[in-house]
Amino acid sequence: MEKEWAVIASKYGYGINANEAIKDKLVEFIEIIMYLTQDLIDNSLWAVFLEQFKGFMVESFKKICIDIRSKLRRHLLKRGIYVGKHNNRVTISKQLFKVI
Repeated sequence: MEKEWAVIASKYGYGINANEAIKDKLVEFIEIIMYLTQDLIDNSLWAVFLEQFKGFMVESFKKICIDIRSKLRRHLLKRGIYVGKHNNRVTISKQLFKVI
């Protein structure tokens, strides 16, 4: 299992172009980032998040299905990164973008 993650993660060593990537690749990228950062907290996680998600816009996050966006939000919150609450006017996508 660890080898599989390493192979997949190597594809995204320099991040991903969120504007050109298809939905499935964005989901794969987010799942890899969540897996690779499962032991990071606070500023360490925030630094990785900023680096890996640079270039993402609100529209980039909107391409991703709601359950994956929610998982990413929970991942950040559980590890000490504040992501604001969402509602009808302020979406999860906007809140994730604000973290960047």
